[in-house]
Amino acid sequence: MLVTLGRLRDALPYVREKVEIFERTGEQALEIEGRQRLAEIYEEELHDYAAATTQWHKVRALRSGSDDVAGELEAAESLARLARLSSSDANTVITYHQDALELACKLDDAGKQGDMLNTLGILHWQQKDYAQSLSCYERALEIFRERADQVHVGLVLNSIGAVLRDSDRLEDALDQLREALDTNRQSGQRRLESHSLATLGDVSAAPRLESPDRHLCNTRRRSNYVEHLEIGMVRGGCCFAWRRSRRAKVGEIALLTWWARLVGLLKSVATPSSRRRARNYRMGRWHPLPSWLP
Repeated sequence: MLVTLGRLRDALPYVREKVEIFERTGEQALEIEGRQRLAEIYEEELHDYAAATTQWHKVRALRSGSDDVAGELEAAESLARLARLSSSDANTVITYHQDALELACKLDDAGKQGDMLNTLGILHWQQKDYAQSLSCYERALEIFRERADQVHVGLVLNSIGAVLRDSDRLEDALDQLREALDTNRQSGQRRLESHSLATLGDVSAAPRLESPDRHLCNTRRRSNYVEHLEIGMVRGGCCFAWRRSRRAKVGEIALLTWWARLVGLLKSVATPSSRRRARNYRMGRWHPLPSWLP
């Protein structure tokens, strides 16, 4: 009753007592259910991730003993999530996710495999292990393409582009990001499309990149101007750089295209605050813009 009413803290001692009874009487299914409830209370209500982790470990052991691979995978996913929430050692977090991936492979659950590989790609990227990150992303991309999951295809292509950028493989990054941009536009994912544009701006601004897009969008200092938008729009905004020589005409046209597209996205899905920031950019308050910009 207390759980139904949402009074989880008050329900905790009763749930704990119930679990102890089921453990003594050998009613495994009811014990698992009770331990999952305990884990939920510890995680969501008390934010006691260590206690929640203990409960999920016990649930996993019970699931494993009954050859319930699907249930064991659920427990492994929960353990991986809690490891991230508790800011555990990076290697520990990666190990939990690899464990969950192995179970997803054993269960032949392609969707879970793709999700785990995508998360592992992020974790390895955060550790600057770009080779391993790229390997995970490429495996995830193959799975999502086989499943015709265009939303996740666009998401992973964005990530691959970012990894290639950080690996200093700029031309390869451009290829992946252009494909990501097309995919995200086709699937109507504006948030992912904005990420493609922002990362393309980073790559295009790289000094070593011999490309017509060079110096068009310089987003390297964007975090100094706009914080991360809740909708993920442009991941911090952008400021622009341009060529001043006569040869800049092609660059100016391309830059104008980038600018129009980004402002259009901001107008369509951004918050009122981010729209005001976009207007500040447009009016040149925070960064001087060429007179020919709209």
